[in-house]
Amino acid sequence: PEFCFYLSFPVQKEIVHFHSDLDIEVEDVTDHYNINTFLQQLSVKDILEKAENGSPFVVAIIEDSIGNKHSYNFLCPGREIVIYKKFQAGRILASEIKNNSSKRYFLIPESYKGKFKRQPREFPTAYDLEIARDMKEKLHVVATKAFDCPHEDMCSVSVGDNFLIPKYQKSQVVEYGRKCVETALPCEQIILPNKVNKTVLLPMFMEGGFNEVVHDKNQYDLSELCNNSHLPLNVTVGIRDLSTQEDILVGIPYLQLEEKINDSYLLISNLNNPTEIWEVSVHCLNMSFQLLREYPDDSVHPQIKSIVEEITEDQYYMMRKYKNQATIPPPRPPKVHLVEESK
Repeated sequence: PEFCFYLSFPVQKEIVHFHSDLDIEVEDVTDHYNINTFLQQLSVKDILEKAENGSPFVVAIIEDSIGNKHSYNFLCPGREIVIYKKFQAGRILASEIKNNSSKRYFLIPESYKGKFKRQPREFPTAYDLEIARDMKEKLHVVATKAFDCPHEDMCSVSVGDNFLIPKYQKSQVVEYGRKCVETALPCEQIILPNKVNKTVLLPMFMEGGFNEVVHDKNQYDLSELCNNSHLPLNVTVGIRDLSTQEDILVGIPYLQLEEKINDSYLLISNLNNPTEIWEVSVHCLNMSFQLLREYPDDSVHPQIKSIVEEITEDQYYMMRKYKNQATIPPPRPPKVHLVEESK
């Protein structure tokens, strides 16, 4: 006798195993059946193209990638979701400051309602002090590595020396006799114990080390920090975001706000709870879908919500890769710092 099996998996993909010694005959029946009765798997790329060009639609999540990390409990296999549209949104890319490999990475929305406190930064060279300056306040640092400058007019550094780096201005070219120091950072050295300030020049080529001294004890919104200071910044959460049940940034001792990025997002809601629409990064959607049907758009959307998203290390470096492709890296200090004047 012949047996015909109709296997229907409307929500998730199943794997069917046939014994190698099974004697079967395969017949093409495509022309006799509606192709829509079979599972048509869509990738994230397919979803993005449809969201960019069409109206809202309903999809079922078929499977999630192994190791994929996202912050939404409705993004799991078997759930049906509504995808409204694709758009660009700004986020602050942040990472946990740890010495081991188990550090965590986050995308923080600009609507985050918690408050941050400043924490000290580390600067490996005088050039890093130059690019960290902002227009609001002086930068106070303490040297953590000694440096002996061969030029009398330049400043040698001892461990524990305090310096005040002025507000942002262009570095100056300083000439001394027959030799020219290409760039130098003008600053004030704090002479202890009398705290007398002495104007000095730190050569850009010096390979030193500096720790920031933070005098500001205030707490700031995310937008205040990003608009008034130069990223990256080291912070800790002083007041949690009370608009969410759980603020995943609370409890992290030190967090670095690295840079602002613009990324592709989708507006998504759970089909069973369409009153809550969420902004979801496409990097958190490493999964496959099945298109179910179109969704009626009443054009009256409730308040759109966004949360802090924890991302994997691979997703973090992928975002840094795309960001760096569009950014010209800043010049590094010259290795050869002295140039003889042409005769």
